[in-house]
Parts: sequence; C-alpha cells; structure tokens
Amino acid sequence: MNRRNFLEHGITSILTLSAVTSVLSSCSTFDEYLIEDQFDFEQDVIIVGCGLPALFAAYELKKNKIPFKLFGPDARFGSEILSMDKAEWGYFKFEKDDTLMLNLVKELNLDINWLSSQHWVVQEGSSAIVNELVDLVQGIMPKRQLRLGHKLVQIHKYGPRYQLVFQSTEREKTFYAKKVVLALEPYQLSAVKDLSLINSQTEQLVSGLELLRQLDYIRIVVDSTRLKNQLVLNATAIKVRQKNQMSRKAINNLSVQIQENLAKEVSKLSSDLICEIDVTESAGKFYITLVSDDKHPVRQLENIQVLMGRYFDGSFGGDEILDWGNIVSRAKNKTPVGFGFELNGSELVKSLPSKSFLQIVNSGLIQSKSKVSDLEQVLNLTRQSMSVYKADI
Repeated sequence: MNRRNFLEHGITSILTLSAVTSVLSSCSTFDEYLIEDQFDFEQDVIIVGCGLPALFAAYELKKNKIPFKLFGPDARFGSEILSMDKAEWGYFKFEKDDTLMLNLVKELNLDINWLSSQHWVVQEGSSAIVNELVDLVQGIMPKRQLRLGHKLVQIHKYGPRYQLVFQSTEREKTFYAKKVVLALEPYQLSAVKDLSLINSQTEQLVSGLELLRQLDYIRIVVDSTRLKNQLVLNATAIKVRQKNQMSRKAINNLSVQIQENLAKEVSKLSSDLICEIDVTESAGKFYITLVSDDKHPVRQLENIQVLMGRYFDGSFGGDEILDWGNIVSRAKNKTPVGFGFELNGSELVKSLPSKSFLQIVNSGLIQSKSKVSDLEQVLNLTRQSMSVYKADI
C-alpha cells in the first residue's frame, strides 16, 4: 500500500539522501523515546486499532484539540481496506445514504464515482481515505501519535485507570490511561484477555461476539474483458460484447445475473459453503466477494476457481484471489449487544465526570438490516463516542 510519507515534499530538494536518512532515523528514535518514557497517559485518549474507525476517532479528537495516542495491531493502516494495483481488495462499495462517509470524503477533497443510483466508490481508491487521515493525524512526529505493530493482549481496570498490555515485535509493553477507545475487529476484540471482567457491559459484549459465527472473507478481482462471449443464464444465451466492449447497461445487467447464477451454482457445491455473495463491476473489473464458513470441510478455493472458470476465460492466479480470513464475524439479523459504555449501558452519556471511560466500537455492534453500510454505522458510533469525550474537556 503506497502511503505518502510525511516528509516526502520539500526535504529532498534541500538535503542529501544521507542527511535525510539520518534525520528520519533520529526522529524515529526520538519519537520512540518520548512515548516509551511516558507510560501513564493522564489526559490522552488511547485509541486501539488500525482501521478507518480508529483513524476517524483520531481525526475527530484532533479537530477538537483533544490529545490522543493510537496503537495499531497490524503492520499497516487500513485493516479491511486495501487499494492496490488499481484494484480494490477490501471494503470499497458505499451506500447512497452513507452521509457521514460522503461528508468525510468531501472534507478530504477526494472524488467519488457512482456505480449505480444506490452505490458509490472513491475514485482514487478506498485506501485514499486511510492515507489522507493518516497524514492529517500523525503530526510532525508520526511515531509519537501513531504506533503500528502493537497488539492489545490484555486489559485491566485499576481504580480510575485502565492498564493496557501490548505485544510488539520487541517486547511486551504496558501503558495506563483513563480514557480508551477500542476500535478493533470482532475477532481481535474477543481475543483480548480479561476484557469481559471490566463490567457487565463488556461481559455482555464479549459473550455476544463469541456467539457470532466466524466467517472467511474472499475477494476475487478479474478484468471484465475476460468475461466469456456468451453466458447461459436461465437457459437464454446473452450476447455481452459489442465490438469487443461491453456497454454500461450490459455490464450492470450481467453483474446482477452473474450474482444470482453464482449463488445457485455455489449452493450446489455444498450446503452453507458460501454464506454471502456480492458481484460488482467498477473501472473495468469484476469484484466478486464471497463470505464462507471457515470451518467448512470443503476446499473452497479449489471449487471457487473451477466455478469462476465457467464464466471467465483463463485460469486464476494468486494475484487475483485474496483470502482475508476472519475479518467478518457478524451474524445476520443479530441485534447490537451494547455500545460498551461504562455508564448507562447502551445509552449515550450526555455528560461525563473526569473519571475512567471505555468505548468499544466495532462491527459486532451494528444492525444488519439498515439502509447504510456497516462501516457507516461503525463511524456513527465512533462520532457519538467522540461527542462524549468533548463533553469532558
């Protein structure tokens, strides 16, 4: 993922390469010294996560001049969002009613393309949202604000403070903070030790997440020109190319029909192999998203490649199929188990005394039946929690 470096503009024109290397190395070491020297955060809000909700929380806090530190478990920012090689390998399709996302994209001066009257995508790729937020929140000393490679393994509460134990590549590190935002994927959150012991809300949340079904998320990206000349759908041959190019109407019709046909064909392989299927066309590529049961005994990738061969010319290489693993663990028609507020359950706290506060934001807390996307709902929960922090300053 090509993330812009905070020093990429200007410095190279006045410093030699060796000087730049020296400056960056010294700056990185200094950043690490500053944050390692501080293990008890009295005023800072600690954000845990690498994805868009975590970065959005940092963005909201910075706009309101509330100090924060962000610790991410992964080696890169973006979590389930990844734009690479002019293709979208993660979350990229947004709903018409995703007003918060639309406003955020507008604030970041990014352009959008409408796939249909109901769905849109970011023209530069969804990773552009992540990149812009990182640039805006990291400041002039990135590692002082944002730290990657820190996996939260345990959390305790001692009086007004939370003890957070992180595992990094170097060693185990422990920090203390009064205010914490956990913006982790459900599978990451459920792996944090002792979270359920903090209070009744976190106990309910962890219990609910454990009951959610573990699913495997697979994305296939294939060029539209590889679509076979004729598809037999509902026993009707449909011509899909006119002068070697498909019209927009033909593409849209085919996306719907391919999705319906794939659902029928995949269901014949084995019951419950594929739980959800989505087919989208954007910028000359078909994006086929499959969510399957990760405990299913059928070798799904082999079957999927055989199935795709019925509709697309040529074999599928490793650069066309990405298995994300367990980034989705939300059962359909499940109601939220609570926002994870320490006070008043799932009700938004209007005012907050200057005591400890824990906010949990992830996709396990959203309504599956909604006119907005999962990500829009999570960002809305994040913005609500940030309003609580603003009430405390």
